[in-house]
Amino acid sequence: MYNLGRSGLTFWSPTINVARDPRWGRITETPGEDPFVVGTYASNYVRGLQDVAGTEHYKDLNTRPLKVAACCKHFPAYDIDNWHGVHRFHFDARVIEQDLEESFLRPFEMCVKDGDASSVMCSFNRVNGIPSCADPKLLRETLRQEWNLHGYIVADCDSVEVMVTGHKFLNDSNEDVVAQTLKAGLDLDCEAYYPKYLGNAVNQGKVRESNIDEALQNLYIVLLRAGYFDGLPAYKALGENDICTNRSIELATQVAREGITLLKNDGPTLPLNTATFKTLAVVGPHANSTVAMIGNYAFDPKNPAILVSDLQCGEYIELTLVVHNVGGKVGSEVVLVYSKPPDGITGTFLKQLIGFQRVYIAAGASQEVKFVFNGCKSLGIVDNAGNNILPFGGHTIIVGDGVASFPVQVTFHN
Repeated sequence: MYNLGRSGLTFWSPTINVARDPRWGRITETPGEDPFVVGTYASNYVRGLQDVAGTEHYKDLNTRPLKVAACCKHFPAYDIDNWHGVHRFHFDARVIEQDLEESFLRPFEMCVKDGDASSVMCSFNRVNGIPSCADPKLLRETLRQEWNLHGYIVADCDSVEVMVTGHKFLNDSNEDVVAQTLKAGLDLDCEAYYPKYLGNAVNQGKVRESNIDEALQNLYIVLLRAGYFDGLPAYKALGENDICTNRSIELATQVAREGITLLKNDGPTLPLNTATFKTLAVVGPHANSTVAMIGNYAFDPKNPAILVSDLQCGEYIELTLVVHNVGGKVGSEVVLVYSKPPDGITGTFLKQLIGFQRVYIAAGASQEVKFVFNGCKSLGIVDNAGNNILPFGGHTIIVGDGVASFPVQVTFHN
């Protein structure tokens, strides 16, 4: 959705740190350990996010329109969370110049020069003793002057504060830190250090208003390019119906299939002979995982679901109804029970019949009617591909024409 009808949205993506240790928690976000592959991925990712058709070859990049603003992160030499006491908040990456240029900087260079990324995020860590968000050689000389960044530089959230609390860099005061980062070329602080301490830094003579003006100029260039003030008509009409469309889901599925990598094929074992092998076992700790393989920055999709055939479903819904015959004669009635899928699911039934019983009741009498439903089968729906799936979220059990109803929440756990 186009920022709820407002232009100027920034996506803090892609993550393009070169993978160096598989134990790094965010390694699933980056495309690998080859700097050129990572850089090629980065530049194309950014182009896909940002480019407005017909404007790809603008000569003045400061005026080239943007669908959204992409952000290449985390700059640079950042690939650790917390390992044996070495924490990302005080980690010092000791990197020789050759490795820095050929491995850790190259993807970011391609992201800025080939992708025309409109923002770059500096990382928590130090690089050869200097916090990356306070290093003018990295921010001003490399990003702006050498690579010609047309946009802004933002700190990873809390990176400025971490210089005081984690790195204890030069034992600086809060005002010293915001002055150093701003002068080094940091335009935007994700969190509150700039708003809290920049005013004091100006009053103390540590920051000039011209330093702030420069940062604002870099930010407003991106806002203007993204149509924040006058909009981009081609994208203003986008709304919720443009999220998770069938076309998008099919494309994501295709990408997932094509992204599978074969590491070993002895024999060769693959491709399997379907005449010989009738079943296939998928084993391992994540064989049937619905969460762990997605990544730590993923959120629940609009209407997530799982194949009913993949579930060993022992969950049952027990329902007891009391039917009253308010008439003066013996009568019969068919008690109908329906399930209704979560709101927002399109292309399926409004409700489906999951159970019925006929009862005979004397005049003025009452009778209990009991139902037991398998949760997976009773709440499942058939998608466009003919798969029986069980959607996450809030289902509703409805009795008859709505004389009674109650909610059923479907969640999954590893």
